[in-house]
Amino acid sequence: MINNVKSRLKFILPLTVLVLMFIFQTLSTIDNQYSKKRNLQVSQNKLFLAIKLSNVLHETQKERGMAVGFVSSGGVNFKNQLKSQQSLTDRAIKRLYIYLNNTEYSSTNAQINKFLEQTLQIKKIRLDVQKLSISDRQTLLQYTSIN
Repeated sequence: MINNVKSRLKFILPLTVLVLMFIFQTLSTIDNQYSKKRNLQVSQNKLFLAIKLSNVLHETQKERGMAVGFVSSGGVNFKNQLKSQQSLTDRAIKRLYIYLNNTEYSSTNAQINKFLEQTLQIKKIRLDVQKLSISDRQTLLQYTSIN
């Protein structure tokens, strides 16, 4: 009987060690794959954020050029184009806000928060431009401060 227990133990012990090693390796692989997936998701979110920010910058730069042209011409040139461009800029800003609200955006990111605050200045700049109560140089400087 004791021989039988010893032979069982000789069989079960190495098998148990092998099963435990297999479980450990499997869990380790799963953890590594999950970490890789999470890192890819973070990278993807950063890439999409960069694209959204780039779109806002691009549209505000186009609006800046048209606004300066509008002001320097005394409101004669770029009137219709400027209104269209303002709509495109607003759309890009709206898409950025929607993206930030739907992702794991960290509101502690000071640079992004500063940029978002600066986009709120666009309405005041636009009003000054519309009234022609701002010089072309000041228009350029104010739009540039946003970018």
